Amino acid sequence: MDTSPTFAPSSLITPERLAADPQAALAALPHWVHKIEFVTPETGPEAHPAVQPIVFIWAGETHILYEAHTPLAAALMWEITKLPGVSIAVNTNGSKARYFRFTIAEVEEDLTTVARFLKNVGTDEQVLKTPARKWDQRPETLMTRPARKASKDSRAVLMGHIERIAKEWEASGKMPAHLTAAEYIANLYRLLVLLDQEAIGRELCDLLPTMREA
Repeated sequence: MDTSPTFAPSSLITPERLAADPQAALAALPHWVHKIEFVTPETGPEAHPAVQPIVFIWAGETHILYEAHTPLAAALMWEITKLPGVSIAVNTNGSKARYFRFTIAEVEEDLTTVARFLKNVGTDEQVLKTPARKWDQRPETLMTRPARKASKDSRAVLMGHIERIAKEWEASGKMPAHLTAAEYIANLYRLLVLLDQEAIGRELCDLLPTMREA
């Protein structure tokens, strides 16, 4: 798979851009995505007008798989895979189970599933999909349970590589001129903070004023 950052010159997908227009913010597709589809949940007349859609993402080469994510989760995947050598692939564990997994060139030992990263699963936990809705990978629908053996802190390990690669990209002079590694990394952490709040039932449109006041 081509791991070049083909849409790197696009502006950062900030929480504000995402809340204002998810479809526009996610319009530039990463190299690993075949297609996406937005589905807006039906709501009653009393619902907040800024309902965030569900994003269905199709990916994979040998195996094509689709997963449903929130716009925040999609934005994180889009932003992370802007980096050179960083992508998402469809993997299988030897059975019929397939899943999205982050890949980093020449760092096979630290690869992690997208679900573990987004859910921020602990080192002594494993992530579980909803049996009847295995395609639904929104963090609020994923469950965890104790694991038989401890593993790495998936989010911390991946973010360590991301920060390293972003700084190396900037130092090489090949990062888009409008962007700095510090700005890129800070935006990722903002998205992660909001994603963790979304996973416990908070709404992006309600969280942003709090973020601005902090």
